[in-house]
Amino acid sequence: MNQAKKASVGVALLLAGCSSLPSIKLVEEPAPRPFVQTDDLEAPRPKGDPSLRTRQLFLGVVAALREQGRASAALAFLDDYDRSYPGDPRAQRLRADCLMDVGQQAAAEPIYRRLLGGPEEAAAQAGLGQAAAAGGRWAEAARDFGQAARLEPSTVRYLNNQGYALLRANDAAQAEFVLRKAAQLDPNNPQTRNNLILCLEREGKPAPQQVAAVNAPPPPAAGAAGLGAGGFSPAPVIAVPAGPPAPAHLTVSRGE
Repeated sequence: MNQAKKASVGVALLLAGCSSLPSIKLVEEPAPRPFVQTDDLEAPRPKGDPSLRTRQLFLGVVAALREQGRASAALAFLDDYDRSYPGDPRAQRLRADCLMDVGQQAAAEPIYRRLLGGPEEAAAQAGLGQAAAAGGRWAEAARDFGQAARLEPSTVRYLNNQGYALLRANDAAQAEFVLRKAAQLDPNNPQTRNNLILCLEREGKPAPQQVAAVNAPPPPAAGAAGLGAGGFSPAPVIAVPAGPPAPAHLTVSRGE
C-alpha cells in the first residue's frame, strides 16, 4: 500500500441475541480486507502483514467465543489464524485452553509444554495443572499451579488452584498457607474463601477457630526458616458464612 495512503481501521463488535454469535467486521479504507464467514459469525481473516492491533482483535474474537462456551467455534477460527501465523504463543495457548474445554486433555498437554519458557509460560503451567487435575493427579497439579504462582505471584487464580490441589493431595497445612495468601490478595473471592474454610475443617478446627483463622495472617511456610507471621501484612477481614460453605473447586481461566 502507498505510504501516502494510510489505512484507518474501524472495528465494530456486535453481539446478537439468543442463538446468534457476535458479528465482527474489520474494514480498511479505501479497500476492505477479506473476511472469513460462517453461518452466523464473521471475523477478520488475517492476511498479509496486519498490525498487532489486528492480530489482537482476531485473538480477542477467539477468546470471546471461548468465554461464551463456544470452544469448538474458537478452534475453527484458530485453524484459520494459524495458517497465516503458525506458532503464535497466545494463539497456541488459546488452542490448548479450548482443547481442555472440549475434553481433549491429551492433545492440550503437549501444546502447554511447548510454551514453557516463553511469554505464555505462567498460563501454560496453569494449563498443565488443569490437565493434571482433570486426570486426578493432584500432587502433580499442585506443583504445576505452584510454578504458575511463582511466575505470577499476585494471580489469585493460580494460588487458589494450587491450594485446592494441595487440599486434594492431603496436604492441608500447605494448602492453608497458600489459600491464606490468595485470601489476602482478594478477600472478597468466594472460591478462595470457601476453599480456605474447607481446608480449616479438614484440619479439624471448630467453627469459632475457623473464623479467627481465616482473618489471621498466614502461618510460616513449611521449611522457611525465619519466615514467621510477623513477615506478612495483617490480613483483611473475610466474612465467613453462617451455613456450610459452597463446594471447593478450581478456577478456570476464561477469555484471556
